[in-house]
Amino acid sequence: MRLGDIARRVGIRERTVHRIIQDLSESGYITILKDGRNNVYEVNLNRPLRHPLEADHDIRAVISPLLKKSKSS
Repeated sequence: MRLGDIARRVGIRERTVHRIIQDLSESGYITILKDGRNNVYEVNLNRPLRHPLEADHDIRAVISPLLKKSKSS
């Protein structure tokens, strides 16, 4: 999916999506890989959530239930 498509679906500007992607990359939450002219984004599921009250949970705790739900649909 293109970042412009994500921006339209979420209802924000494409430039905002670029900033979010850059922030996530710099923070180690995602890794940006080049595939020819395209970028592929890899999520680091072992990173802790950012908020101090939720830092004892990792990204996997949020993503896993969503993946299980989409597989059963």
